[in-house]
Amino acid sequence: MTATTTLERSLHRNGFRLTAPRRAVLHAVETLGDHFTPEAVIGAAPQVGRATIFRTLRLLQQIDVICQVVLDDNTLAYRL
Repeated sequence: MTATTTLERSLHRNGFRLTAPRRAVLHAVETLGDHFTPEAVIGAAPQVGRATIFRTLRLLQQIDVICQVVLDDNTLAYRL
């Protein structure tokens, strides 16, 4: 089972729809690796609007799929 499938199931289990933009964000998150920034997700999913990416990251954080971390250089990133 891929990380994307697991993320999709988490959304569904929490009662959220899996839209095409959300699916694109989930795929981007999976391909970006351990730590990723919203800007990296924007670059990896250019077909998805910035607001949708930020809303989706916030949603994933609310359902405890990702967490926000502070890297050594004091930048904010996310991690699965």
